[in-house]
Amino acid sequence: MQQRPTDLSERVSLQKARTGLYPSSIEAEVSPERLRRFFHQEDRHYRISKTLREIVIFARQNVAADPPFSRMDLISCRNLLIYLSPTLQKRVIPTFHYALNQGGYLLLGASETIGANTDLFAVVDQPHRIYSRRSTGVSRLSPNYRAEDQHARPGAGGREANAPPRALPADWLREADRVVAGQYVPPGVLINNDFDILQFRGQTGAFLAPAAGEPSSNLLKMAREGIFMAVRSAVVECQRSGAAVRHADLRIRGDGVDREVDVQVLPIKLPHANERCYLVLFEETARRVSADARAAARDAVATSEETELSRIRQELTSTRDYLQTLLEQQDAANEELKSANEEILSSNEELQSSNEELQTAKEELQSMNEELTTVNEQLQNRNVELAHLNDDMTNLLASSGVAKVLLGFDLRIRRFTPAAGKLLGLLSGDVGRSIGHLIRSVNLPDMEELVGDVIATVQPKERDVRGPDGREYLLRIHPYRTTDNRIDGAVLVLFDIDDLRRAQAGLREERDYALAIVETMREPLMVLDAQLRVQSANNAFYAMFRTTPSDTQGRLFFDLGNRHWDIRDLREQLAKVLSDHNALSNFEVQHEFEKIGTKVMRLSARRIEREDSNSDLILLAIEDRTEAARLEEHNREYLAQVVEADRNKTAFLSLLAHELRNPLAPIHNALHILNRADVPDDLARRMLAMVERQVRQMTRLVDDLLDVARITKGGVELRKQRLELGTLLRASVDAARASFEAKGVHLNAALPEEPVLVNADATRLSQVVGNLLHNACKFTNPGGQTRLSAQVEGDKAVIHVGDTGIGIAANQLPHVFEMFMQGDSSLARERGGLGLGLSLVKQFVEAHGGSVSVASEGVGRGSEFTLQLPLSQEPLVNFENIEQAKAAEPVDLPRASTVQRRILVVDDNNDGAESLAAALRFLGHDVRTAHDGPAALALGAAWSPEVVLLDIGLPGMDGYEVARHIREHPWRARVQIVAITGWGQRDDRDRSTRAGFDAHLVKPVDLEILVKLLDAAAAQEPK
Repeated sequence: MQQRPTDLSERVSLQKARTGLYPSSIEAEVSPERLRRFFHQEDRHYRISKTLREIVIFARQNVAADPPFSRMDLISCRNLLIYLSPTLQKRVIPTFHYALNQGGYLLLGASETIGANTDLFAVVDQPHRIYSRRSTGVSRLSPNYRAEDQHARPGAGGREANAPPRALPADWLREADRVVAGQYVPPGVLINNDFDILQFRGQTGAFLAPAAGEPSSNLLKMAREGIFMAVRSAVVECQRSGAAVRHADLRIRGDGVDREVDVQVLPIKLPHANERCYLVLFEETARRVSADARAAARDAVATSEETELSRIRQELTSTRDYLQTLLEQQDAANEELKSANEEILSSNEELQSSNEELQTAKEELQSMNEELTTVNEQLQNRNVELAHLNDDMTNLLASSGVAKVLLGFDLRIRRFTPAAGKLLGLLSGDVGRSIGHLIRSVNLPDMEELVGDVIATVQPKERDVRGPDGREYLLRIHPYRTTDNRIDGAVLVLFDIDDLRRAQAGLREERDYALAIVETMREPLMVLDAQLRVQSANNAFYAMFRTTPSDTQGRLFFDLGNRHWDIRDLREQLAKVLSDHNALSNFEVQHEFEKIGTKVMRLSARRIEREDSNSDLILLAIEDRTEAARLEEHNREYLAQVVEADRNKTAFLSLLAHELRNPLAPIHNALHILNRADVPDDLARRMLAMVERQVRQMTRLVDDLLDVARITKGGVELRKQRLELGTLLRASVDAARASFEAKGVHLNAALPEEPVLVNADATRLSQVVGNLLHNACKFTNPGGQTRLSAQVEGDKAVIHVGDTGIGIAANQLPHVFEMFMQGDSSLARERGGLGLGLSLVKQFVEAHGGSVSVASEGVGRGSEFTLQLPLSQEPLVNFENIEQAKAAEPVDLPRASTVQRRILVVDDNNDGAESLAAALRFLGHDVRTAHDGPAALALGAAWSPEVVLLDIGLPGMDGYEVARHIREHPWRARVQIVAITGWGQRDDRDRSTRAGFDAHLVKPVDLEILVKLLDAAAAQEPK
């Protein structure tokens, strides 16, 4: 929707309107909700929000001289026409008709009308001056606004005011149409459904003539004698059938001349109009004959009797049709008159009923007057009662001594008690002031927010505050309810609780002192009376045996629980404590308790003598020895966990070294190649692309490690913004598409067309989606499919990432999001990684307030990850995906080898194998590559290489097994096997030696060392 307000004054009106700045006094007229939605406060003014200002276009325009806007749906021009002369009004109203769309509306002021322009506008609501644009009015061209119509402006070219108007192209077209219509088109008229003539076309005077009396443009009133009935019949038939109608051989009499004409009626329908017009054409078929000529002709030529009879029959037929139409119209009119008569009779009965009702109403009014008199007397009595109640309420509030303040809906002071005035320093002049005065008195900065919440939620709130006298008060805020249950403000009540707080503090100190003595005892303690009933017990006892004071105090000691204390030896020992004053020490009890399991305890008891011998007590202490055994077991388990953690740490470090060295090897080799002067361009581009891929792989690994460290230490800070989820997902898909295409995996994305807004960190959320896509590509075989979809479900944005890859075993599903979790951790695993990606996905999604889950039907049947993120209502910001690349530093190339060798490079990393092979070829060697164990064995048997550079971590068959197979083949005698791997621990070197490797090099390989190793091996071979 767009609005185009206009005015003549550019400086005074339009510039001020464009600023959209209003004084703060609009608060009394605009609701708080509208102020929050459509305004923002600037100093002491309110400015309309930018969104609304952008859809309102202010322009300077003179409706009487400037060209109008077009295709408007509504024009509101109130109280303007009353200042214009009738001539200007006749010009402005057609301009409004031109500017409006079909069906558009015109709104005028209460003292304005459209005047005589009823053919342009139809009345929609006369009292409110609302009109709609007619579509069947006379066709009008756009208003012709000439420069002379506007005010003279400097630099206008000096045209004089009395210069003749310049002809426009539209004027020439209209004149050409008029000339052609006069020469070639039969004369006719354009009429509407009511036979009103909308346009005369050509010279129609021979067929139409103004009727005597009041001027009229009705076709039937202007038709000449002889064609009236035919024209009316033809138009009625065309209205009924919607097709063209033609009546031929009609004779017009008048002015001493007879004409024979054909009348043709054509329907005209606009595409978007509901009404229809009709074009009536008059085509003359015979030349005119004068009266004298007719007399001479009658004398000279005998008139054909049959011709005259035919003409008379035609006229009779027309007359009969016309009479039939009149009879039908008369019948319809009679029916309408009957219906009207019945309505009049019904109205008469209704009027009689209304008269009776009015009489009854009169009696009721008299009765109501008497009731009003009684009500007035009652109101007077109530006013007296209200005065007494007001006095009672005033005295009650004044004598209560409680500080109370009544606030209005606008948070201004409405009334307060004398106690509140004394405490807060309020005077009678403070009534009507803002609550800010109270904020300074009670030192509660968020009081306005608290009062606003109470009014909005209708829930009381309490706060402890410090008064201006330094004492502590309890502030209670209640909603102010009117008698009609409407919230009209709030009531603030201040209770002096300083003495109560001091008394409570003293009681707490005494209680804490008494309880501290008992609670500091780590052992369970019980006090038994002479009948061995429990008098009291400390919290250690209740916590240890999972019981409560109500289940313990007052009961026999031996009846506690499931009678687990009912031990005969214990009974005897406690009896001796009471009778013989013997102390019970280290009495060991082992029992299976219902709630806490088996316990091993040592009991000690002492008699507490009192003045009344019958009231002696027993203090019973219970030492739990089970915990010591549990601690020893826990220490053994903890030691085992430490050993296992150390083993996992060693394995993870080895895996980390392998995963980091894998991309370093091709990067190192590519740098040696790129620093040569004679590197072909295509090879240089391939090497640079390979370096970029490997750097991205290393960056992913390092970022995962850093993210894990940050999450573990709580150092990850999310920079949330309101983002359009579809844009972010499309960027992630574009970033990952190259990897999918390189592997031959189809990536399908189904993203919502409507904006989906979430409050998220763009970098972290892109990392989450990219990690899931990366895993889907890595664990899906070529030819497989990965699908990414997103939709809104309730108040959540749901993202699905599914694939047709290797799937997840059922026993691994609960551990997928654990750190370092991998489905295949062997050396022969086909896909690398540290097992950190999914753990980071879970951490980041939960940090956004969302959740992530995984589902899989089993191994080989794919998997699907589902993310749920809460939607957002904050302002939208733009999202960009920024990638930064790092340039590698040049390194020195090794010298060329002295002896050419046949070298087989075996590595599942294509870039690593190709880069190392290219580097060796530059050094003069004959190099071939293989990417798994079976391919290496087949190529070695067919080609018999002299040196095999073998990666240990190969898919399917690891490097150790490949080395053992090579040693078993006939061509093994002269082959030198060198391990080139990311595994560089001492155990890895020892294992490679046992497997038959001649050397062990760690990625990235130093080519100088490799060249020396190759030359040394060549020197040892027999000549």
